[in-house]
Amino acid sequence: MNPNILLQKHVEYCLKNSPFYRERLQGIHPADITCESISNLPFTDKNDLSTHNDSFFAAPPEQMVDIVFSSGTTGYPVKIAYTEKDLQRLAENESRSLAACGLTA
Repeated sequence: MNPNILLQKHVEYCLKNSPFYRERLQGIHPADITCESISNLPFTDKNDLSTHNDSFFAAPPEQMVDIVFSSGTTGYPVKIAYTEKDLQRLAENESRSLAACGLTA
């Protein structure tokens, strides 16, 4: 699939489902975003995550199957919630990374 379309779909999803990004990206239209113009989007940093943590969630609570916290060594611990689909994607990424290093089951 065209990378620009994937990026536009991702931004559209964030606007629809994440209160934080709905506010942060106010006035931005997904169809106007391309891989070449991505640097025009506002940055999100750890302070944003700490300050607005629950506003980042882009899935309903009933879809969250795992919650982890950062260590909080540079401030407050940050909560990260995963859906089943997130965990499957992470497992696939880990599998590919390990295979690229020659480690297989």
